[in-house]
Amino acid sequence: MTILSALLSAYPLSVTSSLHRTSAVVGWGISFVVCVVSGYLAFWSLGRSHNTFLLVALGGIVLRLALISGAVFVGISLLHLHTVIFLGSLLGSYTMYHGLEIIVLNQSKALVRMPGGSGAVARSDEAR
Repeated sequence: MTILSALLSAYPLSVTSSLHRTSAVVGWGISFVVCVVSGYLAFWSLGRSHNTFLLVALGGIVLRLALISGAVFVGISLLHLHTVIFLGSLLGSYTMYHGLEIIVLNQSKALVRMPGGSGAVARSDEAR
C-alpha cells in the first residue's frame, strides 16, 4: 500500500506542465514537513510515561489535522495550485510517510521495552 501511494503521488512529476509539477512538489513537501514534526514528537515521547506518550499521540493527530487543513486552504485558495494533483500528491505522500513512521515507531517501541535494546532504555530508566 505504501509503495502504491508513493507511485501514484509521484505520477504528476512526469507531467510536463510546470503548474502540475509545482503542485505535486508542494504537496510532497508539506506532507514531509508534517511527518517530520510529528515523527520527532513521537520519538521524543517513546521513553516517557504512558500518559505523555498518549498526550503526544493524540496531540499529534490534532497537529496533523491543523497543518494539513491549513496547507490545503493555502495551497488551493491562495496559491491556486492544481487541486487534484496537489491533493493527490499530498495525501499519497502523507500515507506513505505515515506508514513508514508507524513501522519505525513499532520497531523503536519494541527496542525500548527490551532490556539492553537501545539508548532509549536508559532514558526510560532515568525517567523513573
